[in-house]
Amino acid sequence: MRQVPQWVRRFFHPETLRHALALRDELVSHEDWFLLACLLGILHHQRPGFLSYPSSHLVPYLRNRLFPEEQFPEMYQERDVLSRMEAKIRRAFRRPPPRRARSSVALCDSRKARVPKGLKAIIASPPYMNELDYVRDNRLRLWFLERRLPEERDIPKSNPEGLFRDLMTSTLARLAAAVVPEGAIILIVGDASRGGRAIDTAQVVTSVFQKSPVLNAFSLVRVINDLIPDVRRSRRDLSGTKSETILVFRRQSLRRLQVDQKKIASAARISLMENS
Repeated sequence: MRQVPQWVRRFFHPETLRHALALRDELVSHEDWFLLACLLGILHHQRPGFLSYPSSHLVPYLRNRLFPEEQFPEMYQERDVLSRMEAKIRRAFRRPPPRRARSSVALCDSRKARVPKGLKAIIASPPYMNELDYVRDNRLRLWFLERRLPEERDIPKSNPEGLFRDLMTSTLARLAAAVVPEGAIILIVGDASRGGRAIDTAQVVTSVFQKSPVLNAFSLVRVINDLIPDVRRSRRDLSGTKSETILVFRRQSLRRLQVDQKKIASAARISLMENS
């Protein structure tokens, strides 16, 4: 416990934290990632089924002003870890997957990942152009995962739009090569702002598809706008990303692509005849 940072200790009753860390170490040693995910899922909140003192369930910060210990002493008592874990597991299995399927998990940089061929769809949520500090916003769960915080940084503060555009171009070009004809790339992007200026992230991503010789084989077939309710916002002052846009790009079939190319060539010939 002496090796646990003080900021982590502030969230838990000492015995609750001791048991949670012991369970974490056992799960990591057995590489039981499902149960470890369940543990992280009940790590902090203000509800009785969670392990911490009253706190936010998104960005971890204590809510001791809203729930002072002298008025809510039961919220600051030791919490049994195993019974809450069992309840979490039962909730997880309440809606099991409809069928068994092969799966694999890779922990790697998406810019360098080996992508299998023949994918029908790629669904991803790229970084929100530095609107979120992922390490800060997930610091408690990240610390439990590694017993330390990662040193990696998000997109640097300077020129975020240009770096975001470069990141999308290089990463999506690699991923697109694995998508079959009529397959889809579905991206969830958040709005952004810089110096009081709103940046249309969806338009930035769309222009990346239009300008890339690899990605322009995909057509934007659907746009879904999704406002984020205040209750789901991660900042105390309700700042940051206020809406998300779901972009569905579909790869043209080879036959359709040939038809489109013929139409373009025909239109070009007609234009030349008219000009001459």
